[in-house]
Formats: sequence, structure tokens, C-alpha cells
Amino acid sequence: MSLGNFIIHTKLGDAIFQENDIGLPYLNLATNKSGFCLITTVRNNIERITKKERTKSAEVQEALAKICHPTKHKFTNMVHHKMIVNSTIANIHITNAYKTVGPNLQCTRKDYY
Repeated sequence: MSLGNFIIHTKLGDAIFQENDIGLPYLNLATNKSGFCLITTVRNNIERITKKERTKSAEVQEALAKICHPTKHKFTNMVHHKMIVNSTIANIHITNAYKTVGPNLQCTRKDYY
């Protein structure tokens, strides 16, 4: 096994993810009999909300990125106490953004849950 491979242990057996030529992980379903794929999709969540709510969700995600992705609780407090200048984000917009898109998984911390 090369350095770029990793294994996920499941009840059905081990799923071995390999690295392709450019470094992206993949699961070879032809050779892996316990093959499955874990994918987070938000398409159905986004289709259920209005265009205005989508715009506000994008605004929330952009604001979160600008202030280094604080936890949902901390960000809600910042919005509530008007610590973010020139922002029209309300607490309901934060809730909708987390329902549709979810937290930024690259910055996930224990206190997101």
C-alpha cells in the first residue's frame, strides 16, 4: 500500500481508497467487494429553498469564510450583538444556511455538533 492510500474499516470489510495520478482519492469498486461511497450532497436541500434564501445562505457562507469559520454558536452571537459591520444577515439566515449547506467540513470542530 502506498503512502496515498487509506482504509475505512466497515462491518462489510475494509474499503481501500487509492490515490490517482494527480493525488485525488478514489474507491475502485471493481476490486473492492465491500465497495460503497460516502458522499455529502446538498442538492435536494438547496432545491427546497427560495432564490432569496439561497442568496442569503451564500452571504452567510461568505461571511463565515471572511472571519475564519467560527462555530455556529459563536457566529450567531456575533450577528445578534451586531459585531459584523455592514451585514444584513439575521439569525434565521444562519439557521437556513446550516440546514441547506451544513458546516464547512474542512473546519469542523467538536463544538459544531
